Amino acid sequence: MDDKFNQLEQDSRFPSGKWTGFFVQKNPPLGKQWMDLQCMFEKGIITATGNDIVGAFTFKGHYDIATGKCSWNKLYKGNHPVFYEGYNEGKGIWGTWLIEDKANAIT
Repeated sequence: MDDKFNQLEQDSRFPSGKWTGFFVQKNPPLGKQWMDLQCMFEKGIITATGNDIVGAFTFKGHYDIATGKCSWNKLYKGNHPVFYEGYNEGKGIWGTWLIEDKANAIT
């Protein structure tokens, strides 16, 4: 068996692999915007690559299997960073995002 696979998170709330999600932007009113991600959860660290309406991005952050809490910085290639914070209650990660002191709801 592959040693790298053995190091990936085994908690079913944090499966490594393909994820599809969205964020909601209220101002300007863009509404729900979908994103495709490739995520890796390993020993409390989350890393990902993906694309959304803004462009290509990467992110890195932390997750806690005891509480389900997650936080990460999403970095767009040649653009602005976005801070995300939320939790996984078993049906996905829900929370908020922040750009330069402008908070908006995300899911």
